[in-house]
Amino acid sequence: MKVILVLLCLSIGLFAANADAPTVPNTIQFAGLNLKLTEKARKKIQAEVNALTRNARYFQIKVDRLQIYFPIIERVFDEEGLPEDFKYLALQESALISDAVSSSNAVGFWQFKKEAAFEVGLRIDRNVDERLNIVSSTRGAAKYLKKNNRVFFDNWVHALLAYQQGPGGALKLVKKKYQGSRSMPIDSHTHWYVIKFLAHKIAFEQVKSEEPKLYLVEYSEGQGKTLKEISDQKRMDFARVQKYNKWLKRGKVPNDKHYTVILPYEQNPAVLASARNNKAQRPASSAQRLATSAKQYSTHPARYPQVQNYRNRDKGIKINGIRGVRLKEDMELAALELATGVSTKRLLYYNDISGRKHPRAGELWYLKPKRSKAQEQYHLVEEGEDLWSVSQKYGIKLIQLRKKNRIPKRQTTVKIGRVLWLKSTRPAGEPIAYQFADTPGNNNISREKPAVDGYRQPEKKQTSQSGSLQNQSQKTTDTKLSRETNVREILESAKEAVTEKLIKPAQKVHVVQSGETLYSISKKYEITIEDLRGWNNLNDSNGLSIGQQLYISEVNQIQKDQATPSETAEIGFILHQVKVGETLYQIARDYHATIKQLMEWNEKSDFNLRIGEELKVRKYH
Repeated sequence: MKVILVLLCLSIGLFAANADAPTVPNTIQFAGLNLKLTEKARKKIQAEVNALTRNARYFQIKVDRLQIYFPIIERVFDEEGLPEDFKYLALQESALISDAVSSSNAVGFWQFKKEAAFEVGLRIDRNVDERLNIVSSTRGAAKYLKKNNRVFFDNWVHALLAYQQGPGGALKLVKKKYQGSRSMPIDSHTHWYVIKFLAHKIAFEQVKSEEPKLYLVEYSEGQGKTLKEISDQKRMDFARVQKYNKWLKRGKVPNDKHYTVILPYEQNPAVLASARNNKAQRPASSAQRLATSAKQYSTHPARYPQVQNYRNRDKGIKINGIRGVRLKEDMELAALELATGVSTKRLLYYNDISGRKHPRAGELWYLKPKRSKAQEQYHLVEEGEDLWSVSQKYGIKLIQLRKKNRIPKRQTTVKIGRVLWLKSTRPAGEPIAYQFADTPGNNNISREKPAVDGYRQPEKKQTSQSGSLQNQSQKTTDTKLSRETNVREILESAKEAVTEKLIKPAQKVHVVQSGETLYSISKKYEITIEDLRGWNNLNDSNGLSIGQQLYISEVNQIQKDQATPSETAEIGFILHQVKVGETLYQIARDYHATIKQLMEWNEKSDFNLRIGEELKVRKYH
């Protein structure tokens, strides 16, 4: 009888402790997918939710962590274009413990093994382990998930499964008929990893937003400094700064690339700054405010755009590390298409141009997609510049430039002197800043000009810099003209071949049929999925619908038919075709090369691979 009473009390206690557990619905929205749950699957997920919420103390510990880390994860996902729902995966993988280590030796917030970490560009050595850096590892996770989504032709559930199983393992478990689908079932046969993830999403997405117990601020000016120097500079407890920067093994921030140092504050930094200003007997003068702004928003606009030659002169030039051309004269888009081999649709897409635009002399045009962030941290808007010209100057996508600066979609211009953020997103609590330079490259501050909105607006006559992006880029790269490709000769020969029919680029239209995917269509026309996306302005999350029209450029097909083996082969190199599940790390190992060599040989700017992609690899004996 006592045993029965004890069991009864235990069951009542468990029920009471779990009374507030969220109820799992019959359908779940995840990353743009409508997931329909069978009753058995719903019960499985409910059991996981109950387990996660049963112990109030441990549940609250995770809530406290997500409230301080999720703002950073959400910002990085926004920059990378990854669905925000994946933030719950960090809770599932590591409970947001920076130095968590699994039994299989996966490490950090997102539980990367070394090989996968190297694949997405994370540094791991005796000085640094970026798997423990919330910003770097989150960006790596976003890249890995997006790559998986491309492998599975736009199905984020399959991409999620591949995060745990690897693309090769996941291919054996998924059903191809759901590739690109906007709706799919979750049943009793769904993999446990997916079930567990959906339980984390249900359990934690309804947590009420509260003031976090700690505020984590991203500090991006730490190159060459030690954590002790940064702590002293910010008047912060060194031990606490160390705790949130375990990724830095030897204390000093390296200079080889951009690293983010995390600074922990017990109170909201914006509120603290406001309180200090209110307590001060005399408010800081505008000159003092501006001097502070000058240090914070240091810029080097004269360095950009960075234009250099490819080693092979026939390939044109690099603009900020991206393939492009500089025009020596005005021309038609059709002529530029013929000269570069890049379709008009892609030219407009790569250069953020809506509608028809005639290329003008002196302009720099990108022939590959621009990046999601620039190498420079900030830019001060000068006379004659608009958002488009700034995006071209630094090689950053226009949509990302707007996002980072919280600028509405239809806005094209901003005031002279405004500080534009190029690498990271301007924090929501930080006001728009203005800063002025008396001479190019000099951050001297005029005493009568405002640092932030709310102060007196600048007088028009106080700006001395003028000229469009084209004029500035021409001045800063005149010394390099002798080394650049002679585009004039290419364009002159192209003009002779242009006819009236070429004014509108030759294209086919493919109407999507039932069961077709981007993969099957790309195989049908012998093109790449990347080409299909570029020509039709599709991003990683776009699916296909029956009857949808897709444009297929004929220019690329003509070039492919006319190409000779000598144009794709090179002495000392062979072509390797990427297979399912292969990574740069594996291919480099198979051919006795390094990842860096593979990327240089194939002029790759990231670690993403496509199934069927051909890579140049050096022969070995």
